Amino acid sequence: MSAVDEGGRVVLRGSDPLEVCEEVVARGLHPEGVDVDTGTRVLPLVLDDRNHLLTWIRLYSRCLAARSLLLAGAADRCMWEIEAALIAAADPPCFLDEVYLAELVQLLRSAQRAILAGETDIEHHGPYVAVTMAENLCATRMIRREVHQDRRQYPRT
Repeated sequence: MSAVDEGGRVVLRGSDPLEVCEEVVARGLHPEGVDVDTGTRVLPLVLDDRNHLLTWIRLYSRCLAARSLLLAGAADRCMWEIEAALIAAADPPCFLDEVYLAELVQLLRSAQRAILAGETDIEHHGPYVAVTMAENLCATRMIRREVHQDRRQYPRT
């Protein structure tokens, strides 16, 4: 993994999140000043902006809608929401979000497969659990970001 300064930012090359994070820590870099060149594109390591939060809010609302529609028996509309969430999750806003988005995609695909297999009534727990877990993952990412923001605005004394 090599590093190149580019306009005051450090660009690290690599595709493994653990290796990239270890390099950031070993070099004492601030995560918000690091970009990662994965070989296919360059992404910021982390983001701390409004658009990043809005991405997770949008994903959360899609998962919430999918879960509600599934409970209401509207499997076709639930599938539409799942597909919309999959499209939104296909473009990670930063390098480290790829890990969380991959998990989200896996959960949504699991629900999608179960619904396509006909598991749409109350006796089937698989798709409901998968969509609920996806919804909780999005909520966790939003809360984690906001807790981080509060700590930056109101540091512990």
